[in-house]
Amino acid sequence: MQLAILLSTVTPAGYLFAGTIAFSIFLAFKWLKKDPESKPGCLSIGIVALVISFVLLFPVMISFQYFEDGNATIKMAIGAIWLIIFSTAFYIVVSKNTKLLWSIGKIILSAIFGSLFLILVGGMAYFVYLRLFTHEKDDAPVWAVFLCIFFLAVIVLASLGIMMKNKTPSVDEMKEFKNLKTANKTPELVYILNLSNQNLERFPIDILKFNNLKFLDLNNNNLTELPLEVRKMNALNTIKLSNNPISDQQRAKIRKMLSPEIEIIFRS
Repeated sequence: MQLAILLSTVTPAGYLFAGTIAFSIFLAFKWLKKDPESKPGCLSIGIVALVISFVLLFPVMISFQYFEDGNATIKMAIGAIWLIIFSTAFYIVVSKNTKLLWSIGKIILSAIFGSLFLILVGGMAYFVYLRLFTHEKDDAPVWAVFLCIFFLAVIVLASLGIMMKNKTPSVDEMKEFKNLKTANKTPELVYILNLSNQNLERFPIDILKFNNLKFLDLNNNNLTELPLEVRKMNALNTIKLSNNPISDQQRAKIRKMLSPEIEIIFRS
C-alpha cells in the first residue's frame, strides 16, 4: 500500500529519468559482456552506464519538455524518433556489434565536446575582438585579454598538432611489412601486414600490438582458428585467410566474432 502511494507521487519525468538510467545500465552491461566468458565488474558497468546516461539524459529530458508542451504531431514525431533510436541501440548491443556502437558513441561525444569547444574558443575570440577592436570592453583588464590570446594560441596549435599526428596515410603511402620481426620495431607504422606462405600454425599474438593495422594477409598457412582477441583490432578493415585448413564451423565462428564491417576473405 505504501509502495503504491509512493509510486503515485512520482512524476512522469521521474519515471523517464529512472527508465533512462536503467536502460543505460543495460546497455553498459551488454556492451561489456562481449562473450559468455567475460565477467564485467560493477565498477566498470557503473562508469560506462554513467557516461551513457549523461549522453542520453539531456536529449531525453529536452524531448520530454517538448512532448508535454507540444501538439499531437510533435508528440508523434518525438515518439517515433526515440523509438527508432532505442530500437537501433538495442539491436546493436544485442548483436554484439560493438564496433558500430562505439563509432556511434564517438560521433555523439565528438559532437557534444566539439560544440562546447567551439563555444569556448568563440567566446574568447569574441572577447578579444570586443576589447581590441571596439569600445564595448574598454574596462576589461589587459591581462585578461592576453590570457585569452595565450589560450587561443595554445588551443589552435594543439589542435593542429593532433590533426597532423592522427592523419592516416593513404594506401599508396602505407608500407607493406612481410616480417613480424621488422614490424615489431615500429608497431605504430604497421598498416599492411603480409604473412602469407609462412607455414603458420597459430595466429601470431604479436599482431595484436599493431593498433593501426588495416590489411592483414594470412593466406596459404596452416591456421585452423583465430583467437577472440582479434575482434579488439578496431582499425582492421580486411583479413585474408584463403588456403588455410579452417573448417566451415570455424569460418562461421570467425564471421560472427568479427564486425560485419571487416572484409573476411576465404578462398580454397
